[in-house]
Amino acid sequence: MIKTKRAASKLPVKGTRAVETGRVGKIAPFGPGQTKKLTLTLKPGHYALICNLPAHYKTGQHVDFTVK
Repeated sequence: MIKTKRAASKLPVKGTRAVETGRVGKIAPFGPGQTKKLTLTLKPGHYALICNLPAHYKTGQHVDFTVK
């Protein structure tokens, strides 16, 4: 989870991963079919939720949302 003014699809990339400047939360990697829960208290603003496993970000595993 990253607080940013950029669209989730426009984050800077280093190799196959997004640069995580502004990160406000993170969970450890998990396997297919598994779930994890992350609870955050977020301030108003724009956020990008991304998967930053190798190549996952570049293949579109990200979404934008706004907290008001």
